[in-house]
Amino acid sequence: AKETEFEFWGFLFVMLAAVMSGFRWSMTQILLQ
Repeated sequence: AKETEFEFWGFLFVMLAAVMSGFRWSMTQILLQ
């Protein structure tokens, strides 16, 4: 049970980081236009 929980949180963290990175990139593109 512990292993799957760790995998879930790891996946969630990676997805969150990707979303934040994409959001920052989008904001930069909008501001530079």
